[in-house]
Amino acid sequence: MNGIDNITKRIADEGERAVCEIISAAEAEAGALRAEYAEKIEGVRGKILARAEKDAEDAAFRIESSASADARRASLAKKQELISEAFEKAEDTLSSLSGDELISALSSLALRAAEGESGELILAEKDISLKEKILAKCSENKGITVSVKTHSLGGGFIFKRGNTEINCTFARLVSELRDELQLEVAEILFS
Repeated sequence: MNGIDNITKRIADEGERAVCEIISAAEAEAGALRAEYAEKIEGVRGKILARAEKDAEDAAFRIESSASADARRASLAKKQELISEAFEKAEDTLSSLSGDELISALSSLALRAAEGESGELILAEKDISLKEKILAKCSENKGITVSVKTHSLGGGFIFKRGNTEINCTFARLVSELRDELQLEVAEILFS
């Protein structure tokens, strides 16, 4: 039995050694695979982080651009508001003229509107009492008369020549001048 025992022992020892070699080889292969996949994972992680960083930079740029555009729009709106206020104030100043200043302004406008021809002034209700003084200031053009009709469009007048009416109200004059003077007013206000 000694021979069988020796053979059996040898077979068992060889089996155990083979198992140990297989396990050792498997562990080595597993270690190599772990190292290889750890390296791949690190590469993928680096790419993901780089992409996330780029996406974050892009998002930050878009947010900053949007905020900058919003700020420019708000600034422009405020500037437009201030320009509008300046023209409203000019209209209010014209509408608040009285006495000789108003007579001079209306007669000067009337002469300019008439362009040397005859016509009729339709004054604002509040200014009808000044008609004689306005006509006296317009004496260089005897063709200018004052209508018995009045208007309720604020200060200024409507100049009527035949079937044509020229709106010379202060609101209309300021509105027309706004297009011409808006850039100049902006320069004065914001330079």
